[in-house]
Amino acid sequence: MRHQQAEESYRRRLRADQVDLPDLIAGMKLYPDSAGLTAEALANQGKSAVEALPALRQALEDSLQRTMTLNLPVSELSAASRTRDTLADAIQRISPDQPKAYFTTRDLGAVFAAFKSYSDQADQGQLRQIMTVVHPIMKEGPRIQQGLSPDQMRRLLQAVQSIDADAADVMARQVRRIDAHFVAGHP
Repeated sequence: MRHQQAEESYRRRLRADQVDLPDLIAGMKLYPDSAGLTAEALANQGKSAVEALPALRQALEDSLQRTMTLNLPVSELSAASRTRDTLADAIQRISPDQPKAYFTTRDLGAVFAAFKSYSDQADQGQLRQIMTVVHPIMKEGPRIQQGLSPDQMRRLLQAVQSIDADAADVMARQVRRIDAHFVAGHP
């Protein structure tokens, strides 16, 4: 009860922009249910919040573990996914000169939209092969991924490359638009 009251007080202070950087970093650990709000507040500080990156990265890792290992109801999974994406976006906004820590749901949508525009003119047999090699990467863990780590994105591009170099290039170009610092391991 006391923890809930403290967290609600923290959230009110967050909304009123009355939490300083050390308290935001501490809040990331103390109030994981407020991680999305805290990440937004940190992201709004931009590069001046660089000392919060370790706490944000840990919160992102915790969020990834939570969404991959727990059997969450759809509503909680959706909220956890939004928090995870907010954490990843905050890390990127604070350190735009670094590779992305995580490719979000929105990022994957853009990559697969580029693939779809390519696939409208591609050989249907190759497309089925591509989907066959992509599916295991997207299904690591108990459910379909709604985002990918940089390593998973590399493996996805390499799997597509093994079947259709042009499709892989289309997708890799979109990934580089999203993250200019991404090193795919393929041209």
